[in-house]
Amino acid sequence: MLNCPAKISFGLNVREPDKLVTRTTGEVLQGIASGQWQDAVARVRQLPADSPEQKAAKTALPFCTFAGVFSRRANSGLVQHSGQVGIDLDGLGDAGAVAVLQAAVADTFCLAAFRSTRGEGVRLIIRIPPCSPEHHVTAFEQVAGHVRKTYGHDADKSGKDVARASFVSFDRGLWFNAAADVLPIQLPGLIHSGIGRVTRCVSSGLYSGQLGVTCWTWYGRHLAATSPRADGAVKTHRSLLDLGKAVALHAERIGERLNDRHINAAFDAWLSEHARQGVRLRCSPDDYRRELVASVRGVEGKPWFRSAADKWLRWTRHKDFPKSGVPCERLLFAIRQHCADAGNTEFFLGVRDAGLITGGHFNTGARTLRKLVASGVLEKIGERRLPRDAQTYRLKS
Repeated sequence: MLNCPAKISFGLNVREPDKLVTRTTGEVLQGIASGQWQDAVARVRQLPADSPEQKAAKTALPFCTFAGVFSRRANSGLVQHSGQVGIDLDGLGDAGAVAVLQAAVADTFCLAAFRSTRGEGVRLIIRIPPCSPEHHVTAFEQVAGHVRKTYGHDADKSGKDVARASFVSFDRGLWFNAAADVLPIQLPGLIHSGIGRVTRCVSSGLYSGQLGVTCWTWYGRHLAATSPRADGAVKTHRSLLDLGKAVALHAERIGERLNDRHINAAFDAWLSEHARQGVRLRCSPDDYRRELVASVRGVEGKPWFRSAADKWLRWTRHKDFPKSGVPCERLLFAIRQHCADAGNTEFFLGVRDAGLITGGHFNTGARTLRKLVASGVLEKIGERRLPRDAQTYRLKS
């Protein structure tokens, strides 16, 4: 199986937008490469180009939405953006398609490239920061610019639709790069005053994201072991265990494949924070980095890992979750569902999980929690457990 856990929707009939199941991008790409739909795709390619018969045969194929998971195939139905955008380059001909596929191998932002359903074009899957349906349009325009510069062809503009259906294909020569980089995208954001600004998105985008944040360095900086012992050194084992657990869980929550780049960002920030505070470390940086990698991989293999990552986000997939609601409505729905499920009005929640539930930045999560406390709906219990900005609350109403 191709290693790409980003979740997307999959359907058997494009005319039935509500009948969707969730699959991983790797599962669908594996099907394209292995020939799961080879016979049906071959029939499409044998029919006269652009004929009514060919169009009918194509639309009868299964399809997926590479941009994410949907409750129904519509922009308003986006549940979780995958951090991917599908690009179609049509009418290339055989030689042109081969040239594009060769160019894809050198494109560090290209996750996958394969022959399109009709065989005369190429579909590219480019990694971007996860974003909202509105921001997907802006992201698409910038991806199209990258494609024009890199491949020398204009992208089919239908790809700007976040809910666009991509019909399955067949290509045993499918190119796949599990370590593809995330294309930096400029997206419009808002600051508290309401004045617009533009922020550069990076690889660690947010669930249903408004903006990307460099969360890996945040974890590294805030989980550094900065309380020295009598000899001036610090105990680093627990710190690296906590850091490995934090980055592994966050990557799982946002559907991000955790690679060396992310781990290095967290580790470099962790190491720099010790130097900044003048804390002495007893081992070499390589030793500490190996320990962090072992911590990450150890956590990923724990039986409780996936359920822990999904502890709060599962409520965003509930049939009654207010997807179009304001942050307070979203977060309060998840809290009430969690408390009802646990049979306890007390719960432990951090601002990053709260931000993911609201579909925004961790600052949105912190602000929303403060509003719920100020309104009397929630009550803080005990002290905040630094440095994770998390603590125990009680649901009062």
